[in-house]
Amino acid sequence: MKKVLIGLLALTVVVAVVLYIARGSKGKLYGDAIPEALKPTSIAEILNNKEEYSTIDSVIEGKITSICPIGGWFYLQDPSGQILVNNHPTYIFIPPKAGVQTKVMGRLVVTPQGPQFVGTGVIVK
Repeated sequence: MKKVLIGLLALTVVVAVVLYIARGSKGKLYGDAIPEALKPTSIAEILNNKEEYSTIDSVIEGKITSICPIGGWFYLQDPSGQILVNNHPTYIFIPPKAGVQTKVMGRLVVTPQGPQFVGTGVIVK
């Protein structure tokens, strides 16, 4: 009986660790859920096709290079380029930590200051 209890305890610990790792790898979601069917688009593609991407929701993914102290805006970089992500209009604030891998769903907005991506959903890994 003692061996069975020890075996069940060990199995429970292993399952708990696996679930913790799997949950952590997806990251923390802020705002709206990002549909799995919506695959990331390169930042260069979005910036080169401003009219198209200002009318549809899309997803970008990369690393945060700099971020405001309260996490309302940040610069996101992928291999093709960098863009300002502004979450202030959607009231999304993420932990202010540069260098983390991040996925953002939203829409391109062209302002007098330049193009920016307004996020409606953010996953910080």
